[in-house]
Amino acid sequence: MEKERKEMLTNEEDKNTDLRPGWGERLGYGAGGIGIRLLMSVIGTYLLIYLTNTALLDVAVVTGIIAVSKFFDGISDLVIGNIIDHTRSGMGKARVWLFRMCLPFAASFMLLFWVPPHFPAALKYIYVFLMYNIVNAVFFTFLQISHFSLISLISSDSEEHGLLGVINSLSKGLGGLVGSVFFVKLLTRFSGGVPNQYTQKGFTLACLVLCIVCVCTLLITVFSTKERDGDAAISKAGKRLGIRDMIPSFRIILSDRNWVVLVVTQILAFIGITLVTSSATYYSMYVLKDMGNMSWLAATVMIPSLFIQFLSPLLMKRLTKKRIYVAGTILYSAGCLGFALLSPLKVGMIICNLIKSMGMGLYNSVTMGIVADLVSNTKKKTGQFIPGAGYSGISAADKLGQGLGNVVLGMLLSVAGLSKSVDPTAAASASVVTAVNWAFLWLPLIFGIITLVLFQFFFDPDEKPDNTYKSENDQ
Repeated sequence: MEKERKEMLTNEEDKNTDLRPGWGERLGYGAGGIGIRLLMSVIGTYLLIYLTNTALLDVAVVTGIIAVSKFFDGISDLVIGNIIDHTRSGMGKARVWLFRMCLPFAASFMLLFWVPPHFPAALKYIYVFLMYNIVNAVFFTFLQISHFSLISLISSDSEEHGLLGVINSLSKGLGGLVGSVFFVKLLTRFSGGVPNQYTQKGFTLACLVLCIVCVCTLLITVFSTKERDGDAAISKAGKRLGIRDMIPSFRIILSDRNWVVLVVTQILAFIGITLVTSSATYYSMYVLKDMGNMSWLAATVMIPSLFIQFLSPLLMKRLTKKRIYVAGTILYSAGCLGFALLSPLKVGMIICNLIKSMGMGLYNSVTMGIVADLVSNTKKKTGQFIPGAGYSGISAADKLGQGLGNVVLGMLLSVAGLSKSVDPTAAASASVVTAVNWAFLWLPLIFGIITLVLFQFFFDPDEKPDNTYKSENDQ
């Protein structure tokens, strides 16, 4: 029976391989990634400054809310992934959730950027907590996991998976770029040129424009793609592991130096990324004293990162993934240092941002490949094939880094005296400028250097299996 089942799956895979999508479908798939990241980049870059400068909430409390919410986000990934696996509908398993969730996602996004002005302070914080989790842990997670799942559902062909994966990465980068660069222009336009451009009217109208774009791109994905491999994917999934079953896998990972180094470096990387992203608006407003700088700050740190990813496959033919990752952290750290030393010389800052962006593109392009290599090495060492535990550990590290980054930024700004009582149009105090400089420049540089040292001297993906562990079958 087992042999017959495997033959059926093989025949099904061959059948699905013949049904590969064309470029219209591939680009249609990428459209949804642009829309999703378009709104999430606005949350990452502008939510904090909206809550402090428009809703007039305390920065320490708000960043604490965001950090705590990352825990719920991690739990929702597991729950929603399981829901999608069990979905049966005429539209398939993933597209139906893109269709169902695009409008609720847009509506909740609008409400997140509309804190009722007449609410008491305590009720405002409760409102922010609820809306942030509804947007991020529910609707965004549904859309993100559904969109990613389409890579496997559109085709079972390995090469097609790789191509769709690149389209997924590039579409998210493009969406983030568009959101970060153009949102501030919309905000300025809709605020009517008043001294404080962070008006509720400006945020509401700017968010509305992006929400319309987001919904349209997601509908393009829904109606231009086709799920071909849902049943085969389910039949190959096998037994689903419970939490208790996963404990031995995580114990193996935590006992492996390479896994620990990768998890720690991912946490540090995302602390740095979160600090830079969330403090960029403060840096433009309080240090460079012109919010117009946000456009070139966002563009120069995103565009080179996108282009460098096209070169990564060529580099991997000549260099190991570790060397590419190390080279990326060197460029990233050099860009951070140069930016700090040359500020406020605009030409120098632009050049250093380009260097930093290329570094980010390099190490981001090989991170998932390194995870795959570690999964294979773990199987050689222990006999245990645990890709789920490996990828979920890296995902948890990313979210932990984001939460810690927001906490660090909130503490810095709070200690410096930036609070809801600060007049948004007033010049920043010296302590606020110092705090913003540390968040935007120096701390990301320090975390980059630590990452470089850890990866260069403590990460060894080519080490031979030492038979430290034994598989359950050997015991």
